[in-house]
Order: sequence, then structure tokens, then C-alpha cells
Amino acid sequence: MRAPELLPGIVFQTWEDVPPTESGLFGIGFCTAGRRMYHLRGDCIALAPEQLILYRSSMQTAPPTHLTGREQGCTLLVDIRRLAPSLIEAFCGDAADSLQRLTADNGFVVLTSERLTEIMQTMIQDESSRRLKCMEMLLVLETAEQITPPLCTEQEFHIAVSAAEFALSQPQEHFTVRSLAAFADVSQTRFKDLFARVYGMPVYRFLRTQKMHLAADLLRKTDRRVIDIACELGYDNPSKFARAFTEIMGMTPSACRASDHLEHSCG
Repeated sequence: MRAPELLPGIVFQTWEDVPPTESGLFGIGFCTAGRRMYHLRGDCIALAPEQLILYRSSMQTAPPTHLTGREQGCTLLVDIRRLAPSLIEAFCGDAADSLQRLTADNGFVVLTSERLTEIMQTMIQDESSRRLKCMEMLLVLETAEQITPPLCTEQEFHIAVSAAEFALSQPQEHFTVRSLAAFADVSQTRFKDLFARVYGMPVYRFLRTQKMHLAADLLRKTDRRVIDIACELGYDNPSKFARAFTEIMGMTPSACRASDHLEHSCG
């Protein structure tokens, strides 16, 4: 179901909702956590935390893909045909022209700035400020730094995702770049390159990070022993598992479980 309008011509949604694809609209996506892939007419554009993507919705060929399962952020859908009579034009000039200028070359642009990050995070966290922050966001879009995001084709995207899903479906196994490249039927060099462009990190680091987040979920939601969780995730040495977990999660496995128990007892 479509969210109500934040302002005339503008809809705000968190990423728990799936924004509709409609022609004549601009999409503005902002990432606070995880990594989100946008599919825009043959190109796949990865959005990392503290980055904003502005795109013409007519270019969108599929809904965005969440790559880690921990994505957080928001989307604004802007109907430029309805901006002119609204308060927004008086506040920040011709917003419609600004959106069209920024997307004139490629149909999309990726932006970043400290001020833009602060504005978008406030919009997500403080519902009462969203209208004002929305107008402020449109005001500063053209002052933000334009960055070149990692691009890949749809074919490369599916190669990387299929390999990641294959490896994570067998968390007790230790996969190498060589074995996953063979699974994907591409060279090791090409596989490393396309995987990094899709997931933003090397294969080994991605798989280890995903395993540690899975371990954290098991620690919080079950009473299984740490050693059993470690074995399920391919660690036969509990000390190595604890070191890897602490490096990724910022706390020991026992502290993770204790913090969850404390939260529930105080809730």
C-alpha cells in the first residue's frame, strides 16, 4: 500500500516498504546501513551507507535488492508535476529543474555530503521534522558531492549473488575464491572484481561478516551453546570463532548473549 504524501507531490517511505515503479516520478534513496542495489536499465548501482541516489523512476527495471539482509534507509518519491503549486517551490526554488539537471546525463546520480547525511538521518528518526527536512534536502542536493558508484551489469550481479547464496547455504564449509569462481564458471580475477563491485568487499570478508551476523542471531534467539554455533559455521576452534565474532560484532559471543538477555529482562 502506498504511503501518504509528506508534501504535495512527495511520498516518504522507509525500506520496510517497497516503493512502486511509476513513470513521471523521481526516486531518492538514502542508505544508513547495509548495501542496496538499484536496477536501472541494464546497470546495477550499489548504494552504500551515507550515500544518496537520485534517479528517474522510469529507468527502474526491478525493485531494489537488499544485499546483506541488514539494510536500513528511506526512499522519497517525487512527482515533479505536482511540485510547482506547493510550498516547496517557494522554499527552495525550482526543485523540478534541479532534479532534472542532476539526472540529465545518466538518468541517475549518487551524492554524498555531511549535511545531506544529517538531514536524511533526521528525517528517518524524527517524524515531526520530515516536512521541513524534506525541503532542506531539496535545497542542498545540488551542493552535494557527486561520486562515481561501483557499476555492474545484471549478469554480473546475478553471478555474484548466486555465488554468495550458494556459499551461505552451506555455512559449515570453507569456500575459496577459486571454488566459487568455478561454481560461477568465470575466471578468478573476474569473479573477485565483480563480487567486490556488488558487495563492496572481498569474498572472504563478506562471508565471514555474514556468518558472524548469523551467529549473533542464533545467540540472541536460541539457547544453543557457543561451541555448537561455532561448529555449525565452520569453526572447529572456539577461540578462533570468538576472535572473528569480536572483530566483526564489537563484542564477545557471551557478551552478545548477555546483552540480549538484559534487554529482555528490562523490557
